[in-house]
Amino acid sequence: MTRGKVNRQTGLSDDQLYSLLSRPSAVSDINTISTFLSSPCHDLPLEDSVDTVFVLLGSSVLPLFAAVAQSILTRHGKTTLVISGGRGHSTQYLYDAVAGHPVYHTLADKIQGLSEAEVIQTLLLGFWPDLRLKLESDQLRLMIEDRSTNCGSNAMETKRVLQEAGISPERIHIIQDPTMHRRTLLCFMKAYGIDPTTAKNQRPDLRGWTFEPTIAASVTGVPRWDIQMNRLGGIERHDLWNYARFFSLIMGEIPRLRDDGDGYGPRGAGFIPHEDIPHDVESAWRRLNDEIAAIEP
Repeated sequence: MTRGKVNRQTGLSDDQLYSLLSRPSAVSDINTISTFLSSPCHDLPLEDSVDTVFVLLGSSVLPLFAAVAQSILTRHGKTTLVISGGRGHSTQYLYDAVAGHPVYHTLADKIQGLSEAEVIQTLLLGFWPDLRLKLESDQLRLMIEDRSTNCGSNAMETKRVLQEAGISPERIHIIQDPTMHRRTLLCFMKAYGIDPTTAKNQRPDLRGWTFEPTIAASVTGVPRWDIQMNRLGGIERHDLWNYARFFSLIMGEIPRLRDDGDGYGPRGAGFIPHEDIPHDVESAWRRLNDEIAAIEP
């Protein structure tokens, strides 16, 4: 992508986007939105009940897969892991992420045409052979859900897979791309009939885990990631989205979370329960949206 070419996701050229990302106020607004979307977040436990299930959602954010693999390998006792993801409009991003990775690219040809869940399974068992040993010794119960094509169907299809296996989880840890983290949790609440206002008192106990992707302001015009390493370490730039993709994802997510005629809440499409978007998040989104509108095409 050249510096002057307009990106179809953002409607901005690289020069325009990088100019926006060089402004401390814009970076602060972006980080406000990103922090909201990637919360709430709980640590992945080293020990937990046998009735706990881990659900890893398909995405192109490869460090999440490594984090889950490491977590499972350090856990004691039996682990149930559901990998959820069919083939949808974002699956190509996963293929591209694998092909562009300095290590995982060796499996790029093998994963073509697979569902997102099958791609993740291939990576986990291919690069973490101890997971295969856990699988063979019945310390890991691995389940594949490959019908879903969006967050809502991720939740419904995961619930179906667990029910068909006779599993009634007491707790579900949901691991997802941080830009879709909050919406995914809401979709699981919808699938399980959980009221977000009283979620702590309902079962299953739904807990999300991801990392918080923020950007550091740069006077050089070249942005850089500022990742919360207490949740996920060793992230390289090639592990994440390009900045145009990230910006388009977070800007597109807020309208989906709104409970109005155009959103996914009960007053709109009805895909998720009502969600209160904090005033500072809405204000940040509107300022950024106004800045985009003010940029001449």
